[in-house]
Amino acid sequence: MQEEKNSSVDGIILPPGGGKAIHVLGNPWTIKAGKEDTGGPIAVMEGSFRPRSGAPAHVHRQHEETFYVLEGEFLFQLGTQTVMATAGTFVFVPRDVPHAFENIGTQPGRILGIMTPGGYEQFFEELAQLPPGPPDPAKFQEIFEKYDQEVVELPKTVE
Repeated sequence: MQEEKNSSVDGIILPPGGGKAIHVLGNPWTIKAGKEDTGGPIAVMEGSFRPRSGAPAHVHRQHEETFYVLEGEFLFQLGTQTVMATAGTFVFVPRDVPHAFENIGTQPGRILGIMTPGGYEQFFEELAQLPPGPPDPAKFQEIFEKYDQEVVELPKTVE
């Protein structure tokens, strides 16, 4: 994938496929823009998720997280809400709200993730350094805590 970026005080322009390609826990991600690229206010990443993969229940203490489903079928849980999300679905998660998601489809799915403020892309870059296979739980927790978030239990869903 291309890694070229043309950035200046006027903004950032990336060609299709542009950005920094990484692999996080077996799923390919592209960092489109991070804190250093934007001057701090935002991080934008595109993630591809194989079936039955996603993010465990967690909370962010210093970031808001926004998702836009590009393709696939995902199950999102935000607090007590659970929703099936397909292409075109928009999900906003305020800080301190427990949330999780999983690709429930039979094909890979893609999500555009936007974090405010920027800097959260560094969390993904650290996860990308973990060896292949299931992560060591202690190391996984250490990385989560470094970026002021924690893995949590989700409340029961509303019936």
